[in-house]
Amino acid sequence: MSAGEDLLQQLQREVNALNEADKAVRKAALEKILTTVSNRSLSQETVQILCDGLCKPILKRFSDPVEKCREHAVNIMKEFIIRTPDIGPSLPYLMSILVERLNAIDLEGIHNVPEQLRPPPSQKPTVIQQLIEPSEEIRLGLATLVSCLVNVTPPRLFANYLDDFCGSLRALIMDPHGEVQKEACKALSELARMAPKLLFHFSEPLARSLFLPLTNRQAKVRMCALEALGQVMHCGVWKYNNAIMEALIGFRDPNMIPIKDFYEPTTKLNYFAMLVRDRTIQVRDLFYRVISDWLLHLEDKGDHEGRLFPYLLSGLSDESPEVQTSVFELIEELGHQYEIEHEKEIRELRQYGIDSPWTHNGLMAGLPLSLPFIHRPRLGSRLYVRSNVRRFLNAIYTELTDWNEDARHHASSLLYSVVVYTEEHMTQHLDPLFNAAVKVAMDKSDPFVSHRIISAIALIGRYTDPSAWVPLILPILRGEHSQDSVMIRAAGVRLLGALLQGAIEVLPPKKGLGLLEKHIDSILGSLEREDLIDSHQRELNGELMQTLSVLVGDVLKRKVNLGDVSALSKHCYRLFRITFDLLAYMKQLDIQQIDELKMMDLLDKIAQLGDVDSRASLFTSHLDSTLEDIIKSLNSAPSLGKLMQMHNVLNLLVDQCDRQTLVQESMVRKLLQIISQFTSDTIPSSIKGRAIRFLDHILVELGHPVIQVGLEQIVSIFTSVLRSVQTSTKADDVKLAMATFSTIESRYFIERLSAIETVTVANRLLLGLSNLFTHTSSQVRTGSITTLDMILNKLLEEGQLDSTSAASPLSVADKPMLPQLTSSLLNCISNSAEEEVCLHALGPLASLIRTLPVNEHDMELLRNGQLLPTVVAEQSKPSDDAWRLQVLGPLKPLLKQIVSTVVDVPEGPLKDALMNLLTEIGSRCPRDIVIQIIASEQNGFLKRATVLGDVLQSVSKS
Repeated sequence: MSAGEDLLQQLQREVNALNEADKAVRKAALEKILTTVSNRSLSQETVQILCDGLCKPILKRFSDPVEKCREHAVNIMKEFIIRTPDIGPSLPYLMSILVERLNAIDLEGIHNVPEQLRPPPSQKPTVIQQLIEPSEEIRLGLATLVSCLVNVTPPRLFANYLDDFCGSLRALIMDPHGEVQKEACKALSELARMAPKLLFHFSEPLARSLFLPLTNRQAKVRMCALEALGQVMHCGVWKYNNAIMEALIGFRDPNMIPIKDFYEPTTKLNYFAMLVRDRTIQVRDLFYRVISDWLLHLEDKGDHEGRLFPYLLSGLSDESPEVQTSVFELIEELGHQYEIEHEKEIRELRQYGIDSPWTHNGLMAGLPLSLPFIHRPRLGSRLYVRSNVRRFLNAIYTELTDWNEDARHHASSLLYSVVVYTEEHMTQHLDPLFNAAVKVAMDKSDPFVSHRIISAIALIGRYTDPSAWVPLILPILRGEHSQDSVMIRAAGVRLLGALLQGAIEVLPPKKGLGLLEKHIDSILGSLEREDLIDSHQRELNGELMQTLSVLVGDVLKRKVNLGDVSALSKHCYRLFRITFDLLAYMKQLDIQQIDELKMMDLLDKIAQLGDVDSRASLFTSHLDSTLEDIIKSLNSAPSLGKLMQMHNVLNLLVDQCDRQTLVQESMVRKLLQIISQFTSDTIPSSIKGRAIRFLDHILVELGHPVIQVGLEQIVSIFTSVLRSVQTSTKADDVKLAMATFSTIESRYFIERLSAIETVTVANRLLLGLSNLFTHTSSQVRTGSITTLDMILNKLLEEGQLDSTSAASPLSVADKPMLPQLTSSLLNCISNSAEEEVCLHALGPLASLIRTLPVNEHDMELLRNGQLLPTVVAEQSKPSDDAWRLQVLGPLKPLLKQIVSTVVDVPEGPLKDALMNLLTEIGSRCPRDIVIQIIASEQNGFLKRATVLGDVLQSVSKS
């Protein structure tokens, strides 16, 4: 008898005890057997004999009601599996027990269901609902037992029990306990690695069972499931892998609707998408390595490249720099394999030295890329991506506008990576790319996506010929996009800026603007469109400014390196006008200081590009052309926005240009011609007001040379404005009138006039001002009177206000203004209900009276007291017939009107002022005229006598 048989005989008592009803007895027996089997001094032959003799009774204890007994039984079988040379004889019993304890019989519940009624794989179970073994520790022990069985048993022994064994593995993998899943995944991974062909027909259900651990909360479980999945995919090549792949990515055939979907909602998970966003770096890194392994080594990899490769590319934008670098190296390995598999194609490219046109024979091939692209991808990698990109590019465009933020981020990053690898071959995909990009390029809610899109578009500008993208991008700026809006145009301008940045970056040294040169004219033609510049949208204006900065700034940076850049510098005036007009429009939107500084910096760059000394010189050199353009625009009925923009342009010109140039006669005349056009009858009053304020501005800035050159034009402007507001009661017209009064009264105008110039102004303006005395607005009435008074005082100062002189502007012989002016002022006093207006009117009226000569003869009689006693009856003889003819004509109606007014005015400041005015007249009028006028007044005798007495007394005292 051998030692094994002897030992087995010694354990017979314990074997018999296993059937006892007392659980303590059974437990003690199992403990003794476990201790005996665990003895490391036993030989393999002895263990084999023990296994053959004890296998059945021990396996029966797998169903023992006592958990500890089941645990000891599992551990004993584990020892047998590890130490027995041949476990084959025990496999039939072991498999049947495993299937029973793991509830692995017909896991999918389809054995008795006809083929036509069986559910699709997506509706088959992925988790065990009913557990026969309630203890997690025992189930973990069973998983460890299965793992040991896989490790020590030759795969051929599983052939007869493969269905049961795979069912047991699936049950363990679908167990709710994470540790059980992890151990079972390890066992499956090892089995698939050792015997891939053995699992050929079981690869699809085994892979589906791994979906549960792929979503486990423990990272280690997910990693074990990934490793197992990586191995299982090598088992089902050419037949089952496609079904596995569709289940992993949540594919739903649009032409097939499962019957279940009609009765309850269903959800399909994209497990790859979940793994891409996994919170653990190690899981994501392993996922990308598994994908790379499939693309490198799967026999049917060609069927899955279009589905797998986008996920690998997305690893280039992973949150972890280490993962990004790892994925870049994995793709380089794929590129190396592609070069081996397509050795003939690669050899021809390398032998003939063929490289992409954008590199200019390799000269510009080393341009930097953003991380993780530490260098330009190898040729095989680029060709590999190009061969697959068409399969998933449309899906990227769709996900750029997905509601899910993570999906948008990954799509934008994936697009950037695709462009890096595809290079100039993206030309064939530009149209749908631009259509997708304009929808997200201005998305403020997701700056990450817009930034990545712009980076990708900049690479398009680097890699592709401008002839390919200019005809596609410029129509967006012209409003020809199917979804045209201000934001779409702003996005188009932004894309154009990115394209220009890339195109300028790749220009070779000493070649000028290269392929870009012939497109400069059309690009500027689109940028200078008025509907872009005057959009009144900050976003669009800001993008225009940024695009111009890119075009001018990037060329300027490389000006020395590029050599001849005349193709752009010859358009300096167009660049200046676009920038200048844009600045003027942004002024209307209360431009922020930082944007204004950027615009000024851009103008400085344009000056450098045109070899101009400074910004002021740039403005000066284009002053004449700009003024001519404004004059032409004003002749073509411009819109209100355009008028406001031109007004801002004029202000900026005066502020920025050299004064010496501005005061030249030709420039002054053009400025005044523009102001005159701004104040024509067809222009709104609000714009006229701006023009008058601009006139005041140039009078302040440029001084008397403006008056010397264009006084006639200035007076014509004032006359036109005063005429236009004469009958209007609109608020804008009132503001316009007040602005005009302010400009006339300004010390930069009225005080700078010479005597002759003052006469010219008075001749043209006094009657126009008098027509406003009856305006409905008290502001206008008061303003016109005040302005008239200032002009009259200026005439008095210059000695030009003399009614006896034929050359005087108030001369009866020349222009009979005195009667009309005085009458208008008196009517204003008589008809106005506002005392303030009346008091204002007395000022210019007194100035007019002071211009009359004094009647010295009557003044002498008054002083001697000879006139008062006989004032009513006595008729004074004229002291000077010539004087009487010249002066009494206007004085008689004036005196009559004043007397009529003063009689009815109640006591107060106004009556006192009128009496003072009568005193002035009385000192200049014959007494017989005074007596006749007062006596003829229709009021009572007492009122007439009182007025006459007061007047003559005042005259005698004066």
